[in-house]
Amino acid sequence: MLNSKVEGFDDLFKAMDELALEIGQAKTDRIWKKAMGYAMSPVLAQVKANAPRNSGQLAEHIYMKTQRPTSRDKSAASYRGEVFMCRVSSGPKRMEDIESTTIGKGGKERVYRKIKPVGLAMEFGTAEIAARPFIRPALASNVDNVINRLGQMVWAEVNWGKYAKGVKG
Repeated sequence: MLNSKVEGFDDLFKAMDELALEIGQAKTDRIWKKAMGYAMSPVLAQVKANAPRNSGQLAEHIYMKTQRPTSRDKSAASYRGEVFMCRVSSGPKRMEDIESTTIGKGGKERVYRKIKPVGLAMEFGTAEIAARPFIRPALASNVDNVINRLGQMVWAEVNWGKYAKGVKG
């Protein structure tokens, strides 16, 4: 059984790095990914509930994705060396998007879409439309819940999950 006390994200990252040395990086990555999805699921549910219904298909295109940070994420001022990031966002594809197809070099077909950024316009507003935020309030009201759920899931996976057998106590 693993005996550990973790306070704050720096300690959590350090503990997970030590765990990766014991059980392997792939297993540790699975723990992170599962925990991030579990922690952010209340945010996803609230974003879907808060999404404006008068904007067509916006609520139907809200999704959550857990992935490794991209180079764009790493260049952001808020990046602190996260292993995985979980995003709740709205997909840009809509039925009313304008599509055009061309034949490129080598005879390959390419589809181009003129995308209407509905989610972005709703969240931050435009020159003609006032902002109606639905993502930021959901995240702000769930910060403590996300942190608690992340800690609970990581702790459960390490102590009682299928990886606990590989942890030396």
